[in-house]
Amino acid sequence: RCFHLKDINEESMIDQILGPSGLWKQSSSVVLVEEIEKKQNAFEQMSNLGEDHCPNPEMYLSLKTDYNYRSLSPWSYRIDFDENRYPAKLAFAECLCSGCIDAKSKKWTNNMNSVVLEQSMMVLRRKVCPYRQKLFKFDIDYIKVPVGCTCVLPNVEQ
Repeated sequence: RCFHLKDINEESMIDQILGPSGLWKQSSSVVLVEEIEKKQNAFEQMSNLGEDHCPNPEMYLSLKTDYNYRSLSPWSYRIDFDENRYPAKLAFAECLCSGCIDAKSKKWTNNMNSVVLEQSMMVLRRKVCPYRQKLFKFDIDYIKVPVGCTCVLPNVEQ
């Protein structure tokens, strides 16, 4: 079915295509968007340090805050926006460092690697209807959403 852009109301459109849209509202990648937008600057310094500037592990581990900052493989979230996807905004996890925090010494180590954990998520893709350039249709698509980070042993080539 094709829709005119001005007639698209997300809730009713989703209900027409898939039935009640409550499942998306429960997804952590959707729920976190509003929280991240509210806290946009709260951990900005820590989350934008990058690979070569891993933060002080003792500072992270002492925080009485979300588990993503207290993990041995800490991560931050960024909001991924795609106007042709529903939901348009999703929270994507990004590992803060390539290594991990050693649980005993509480220091960074490269004996373990931080890797992103991904979850498959169904989304809708908005596409122009063939032969009707002012109308849009929505196709079901599955994407991998980074939801967190974990520590793994590094691959060792023999």
